[in-house]
Formats: sequence, structure tokens, C-alpha cells
Amino acid sequence: MSTQQSRNIFTEELCKYFMDFLQSGFKSTRFPKGTSDLKDEKNFKIGINLSKYENFNESIRKILNKPEPFQQDISVKKGTHTVKLNDNSIDLLKKLTKQIKDKDIDKIVLLSSKTIKEFAISHKKQTR
Repeated sequence: MSTQQSRNIFTEELCKYFMDFLQSGFKSTRFPKGTSDLKDEKNFKIGINLSKYENFNESIRKILNKPEPFQQDISVKKGTHTVKLNDNSIDLLKKLTKQIKDKDIDKIVLLSSKTIKEFAISHKKQTR
């Protein structure tokens, strides 16, 4: 075997090694950088982290384990998949609601009723 042939074989084997490494090796242990974001480029929320809804995840797993899982509709009824707030969140909400003054509540009620009346009048005029 000539020196040129042995260099070609070595180069070919080296290239195969690096190609295999790049296709499978170091990338398998890292999370991909292009993970799905829950917000768009304008920072608007476009998704929900479903990891905390264990009963929802369980129902999805059951559907995915059925034959032809992608042929089935997935419907989510209101109140079916909920999460109990932790004690810190409950305490925070209690503190924040105690800080709301009665006069602020009265303002909210007045503004809400005024807005509803205005929309009702506007809708009534549009439907005539």
C-alpha cells in the first residue's frame, strides 16, 4: 500500500469519525437551543407551561399510547385540569386583597357598570 493510499484511508476514516461525532455524540447530552418559547418576539404570552398539570399530562399520555393517537380529537373542558396554589401564593393573594381599599372597589364597580351600559347602548344602536 502506497503512502498516498494510506493517507486517503486515514483521512476518510477521520472524516467518518467526526461526521458520526457531530451527528450523535456531543449533541445528545445538551438541550437544544431552539426550545419552544412561551412568548413571542413582542414578549406576548403565546403558550402555557403544562408540566404542573399532572392529570392533563397523564390524559395526553393515555391518548398517545392508543393506536393512531393523532386521529383523535383532544378536548379540554373548563375546570378539568387544575392546580392547587401553594401556601406562599395563597398568602401573597390574601395580603394583596387586604390592601385593596373599599373606595377603589366602588370605583371599579361604577366604571364597570358605566362601561357595560355604554356597550349595551352601542350594541342596541348597531342592531337596529
